[in-house]
Amino acid sequence: MFTSSINQKMWKKASRRDRILHVLKIVMSLVLFVSCIICIGSEVEQRLASKASDTLWAYETKKVCGHFGERTKKGNNDSNDAFTTYDTYDEAKEDDASVAHCGECGWCSTAQD
Repeated sequence: MFTSSINQKMWKKASRRDRILHVLKIVMSLVLFVSCIICIGSEVEQRLASKASDTLWAYETKKVCGHFGERTKKGNNDSNDAFTTYDTYDEAKEDDASVAHCGECGWCSTAQD
């Protein structure tokens, strides 16, 4: 911990209270440093998020992406066929599909994701 022999001798001669205070100073310094890093990272993330494009358009449509889970509409096991775009929420429910999200299928991610 100490590089010089003088510091090692001082550490050995220091009272228990002084050692505890020294360790507490180090711990508090580390906590303060980590807190500052978190706050700076949060601020950077907030600035990046505020510059991101608006996604409101994805929720202004009546179209929905329906999902059939393990089964597919055609009866095969192709994961791409498990998703179907419906014109309305009611159409998806009539076809016994679970609504995955608003908007057409494939807008948010691929079938693999």
